[in-house]
Amino acid sequence: MFGYAASEVVGQDLNSLIVPERDRSEARELHQRLRLTGRATAEVERRTRDGRLIPVRVSAAAVSDVADQAFFVLYDDLSAIEDAERALRHAEEQYRELVESASDLVWQVDRLGRWTFLNTASARTYGAEPKDLLGHPFLERVDPDHLERDQAAFRSLLEGNELTDYETIHRDGGGHPKHLSFAARPVRDAKGAVVGARGTARDVTERAAARAALEQAREIAERAAQTKSAFLANVSHEIRTPMNGVLGMVELMLDSELTPDQRRTAELARSSAEALLELINDILDFSKIEAARIELEDIGFDLPGLVDSTVRVLGVRASLRRLELVSDVRADVPRRVRGDPSRLRQVLTNLIGNAVKFTEQGEVVLAVSGLEHRDGTAMIQFSVRDTGIGIAPEHLGTIFQEFTQADASHTRKYGGTGLGLAISKRLVELMGGDIRVSSEVGRGSEFTFCLPLVVEAAAEPSAPAPARLDGARVLVVDDHATSRRVVREVLTEVGSQVQEADQAAAALEAMHRAQQAGKPYDLVIIDAYMPEQDGFELAQTIRNRPQLAATRLMMLTSAGHRGDAQRCRELGVAGYLVKPVAGTELVEAAAAVLGGIGTEGGLVTRHTIEENRRRLRILLAEDNRVNQEVAAAMLRKRGHDVDIAENGRQAVDAVIGGTYDVVLMDIQMPELDGLEATREIRALPKGRDLPIIACTAHAMVGERERCLAAGMTGHLAKPFKPVDLFAAVEGWGGAGTAAEVAAAAGAAGSARAPTSAASPASAAPAASAAPPAGPAPGAPPLDLAEFRRTMREAGVEEVVDSMLQVFAGDAPQRLEALTQAVQSGDARAIERAAHAFKSAAGTITARPLAEALKAVELAAKAGELERAKSLFPEARRAALAVLAHLRQQTGSGAAG
Repeated sequence: MFGYAASEVVGQDLNSLIVPERDRSEARELHQRLRLTGRATAEVERRTRDGRLIPVRVSAAAVSDVADQAFFVLYDDLSAIEDAERALRHAEEQYRELVESASDLVWQVDRLGRWTFLNTASARTYGAEPKDLLGHPFLERVDPDHLERDQAAFRSLLEGNELTDYETIHRDGGGHPKHLSFAARPVRDAKGAVVGARGTARDVTERAAARAALEQAREIAERAAQTKSAFLANVSHEIRTPMNGVLGMVELMLDSELTPDQRRTAELARSSAEALLELINDILDFSKIEAARIELEDIGFDLPGLVDSTVRVLGVRASLRRLELVSDVRADVPRRVRGDPSRLRQVLTNLIGNAVKFTEQGEVVLAVSGLEHRDGTAMIQFSVRDTGIGIAPEHLGTIFQEFTQADASHTRKYGGTGLGLAISKRLVELMGGDIRVSSEVGRGSEFTFCLPLVVEAAAEPSAPAPARLDGARVLVVDDHATSRRVVREVLTEVGSQVQEADQAAAALEAMHRAQQAGKPYDLVIIDAYMPEQDGFELAQTIRNRPQLAATRLMMLTSAGHRGDAQRCRELGVAGYLVKPVAGTELVEAAAAVLGGIGTEGGLVTRHTIEENRRRLRILLAEDNRVNQEVAAAMLRKRGHDVDIAENGRQAVDAVIGGTYDVVLMDIQMPELDGLEATREIRALPKGRDLPIIACTAHAMVGERERCLAAGMTGHLAKPFKPVDLFAAVEGWGGAGTAAEVAAAAGAAGSARAPTSAASPASAAPAASAAPPAGPAPGAPPLDLAEFRRTMREAGVEEVVDSMLQVFAGDAPQRLEALTQAVQSGDARAIERAAHAFKSAAGTITARPLAEALKAVELAAKAGELERAKSLFPEARRAALAVLAHLRQQTGSGAAG
């Protein structure tokens, strides 16, 4: 320790060697104390052999049992301990300097929440020096509104938890609020017990102010967006209302007899009005999405069926451009899923419509495939690929921006607002998916999006419960006379008794009068937005009056607003449709409401009806080409699959070889007529319960009895309206059971038969028919306006011209067949030829011709051959007049 060898110190005075000169008197005092007490301890400095002074601890004790007094002395080198202490003091000084210079508050409290340490930042934070705060509870500085919350946070610390970025508000000495962000952890004693807490606090007042300003700006922006959305919705409503009037009046004009120039002008006006309505819808949709006000439905639907119906609708547009539109739904795509079918259809329609618009030749392909299936959810990929003009690389980044198209010249050439893709992108994202595009100029484009859809258990969707509209008492409440008239005419056509009211007060008065008379209304159809008292207020009033509360209600609106559907559910409104409403859609919705659908918290909408409508496989047995094309077009547009058999024998073979949900059976067909075909089908195991609906122009009671006796389950009189056809096939209208048919058949001949969706009042056929009166002077030989209206109701107006061309092509052969039958004198041949020709004439609304042929047919059937021959010239003149009229309309034998 001191650097001396033992030989150098033995016999020497140790103090003279190691005690510094200045400490020798102290060393003598230590020695004297040792001699007196026998013990001594001191911390001193001693000199080493090389002259260094080192700190040591001297511990000395007298040695007993030694004659001369001797001492045992122990020296401990304290150099390392003093170095450590110096380092510790230096570290403490540095730590204190750091803590004191920190801009954040550094603090510590005891278990009672009293400050035990604070750095100088307390002056900035609280306006007080640490000495003025130590010992005081920290909670006395907490803003009263945050006291309870901070107390809970401190209790959590004492329970051993930590706090990170805990924001609260304290008050400084002047009472000013300070937003502080705390980080804290518990302080434990040697045994691990929590005895307090320590941490830091940062002043975030400026950050909180910025956040509040940002939140205020967001609220202002939201209010502005909501104001804009409300403004657009109101403007849309105000525009739609007169637009409905314009479209309605143009439709009425088109339903009248017009010259070719007048018709072309009216059709141009209608297409322009429809384009404007589409633009209004796009702008409203975009504003709703932008303001986060759009509602997504969550209902079950048939995914392949939705894809198929969407493609069918757009197929007409593609065919007009001579494009191939292909739908490719892979086998791994689930059939029943849950989601928003309306918005999915909107996206597909936008993408396919764009592809058709920008493709001059080639094809457009919609491919649907399943990517993965996990936990009951399938990721479905939709891809729309075309062979069109393509998109330049520099435009791909902006293609989904609103009011943007790939090139301004395209906007001029192809038209459009540039909103379709922007809306599609937003809708896909709202539904939880993403959309992307790849393209090459001149080679086409491909838009692909993926959606997660919940998979439902495979089951047949339930069709609306049957409900009879025939005889139903309906009140229509709308302040617009045109809207009331449209609804009245549609429902009157299916046998409903319709009355009108132009405002809520008049509606309530009418309902009370009907109730008091013992003839309450079965259904009240209300316009949502009326002056003075709107439809929702009227519905609430009706529900609040016990004598009226049971009435079934349906709401119509020209512009759906967020929450309207939920308000309808809360008010017990069973149906909700957005104008303009198609006739078949209105009838089907009304039938569903009267059938009890939508009364248990559900709501009948066009989407629930469409998605829950069962897709049927139908066999159409019909030998007349015009009737084939018309019925098949209507049913396919409706989403059904249709096979055609041209005679009874083919119908029987089709049932044997296939599976059908319903058969539409014409009565008079070659090889095997409808009655014999029905008997053979009933003899088959698979044909015993197969619904077979007779289709015949014989609307007499006896004819119905013949059909029932042959085993048929229903009767549809030709020519029929779309609503009658759909009601008979789908079972949601007035079609009844065979027993009901039989019962009705026994009623008076003038009674309306419940099983016939379109059976006019009639009596038993007379032995001979009076000659047809013929058309009024100057009247056209066929009512093209009505034919167009009928096909428009079915959504297939585009096939009108082709149907007329088919009729014009077949008519000469049918007239020749009837001529030869008359010349041969074969009454049975005359009857068959007249009946076949009459059916086609009735379908295209050539009523004078149909009546003339009917007179010939009935005379031949009664065996009055000479009378049939005498009636034939009138039928021939009527046929030639129809053909001449068709040629006059287009110059080619078909109406334009």
